[in-house]
Amino acid sequence: MKTWQDVFIRFLKYLRDSPDFDFDFILENQLECFRRDDTIIKWSALKEFIDTNVVLSNRYKTFDGKVWEKLKVLDDDIIFIHINISASNFMTRISNVMDKFNMPSNSVEIKLK
Repeated sequence: MKTWQDVFIRFLKYLRDSPDFDFDFILENQLECFRRDDTIIKWSALKEFIDTNVVLSNRYKTFDGKVWEKLKVLDDDIIFIHINISASNFMTRISNVMDKFNMPSNSVEIKLK
């Protein structure tokens, strides 16, 4: 991975795609996992944010790492992830989710290039 944004997005994508984890738990408990409710939101909610503050538009990316302007089709259910935070906040968020799922500390290995 090249950035902490990439690491966080890939980590969440792994949890979403793995049958061993309940991604809905993360969606329903974002305040507990991330210290904010709107870390993971659907396009239907993001477009409301953008309507009131266009600066927010580049602070969210899809699981493919794209901002909304780069998508050809915008479905209300497309999920966006808030990525405008520091490296230490990314690490804290990953750690919190790992704790919630009782993941061993060595189950996630991060390599930045």
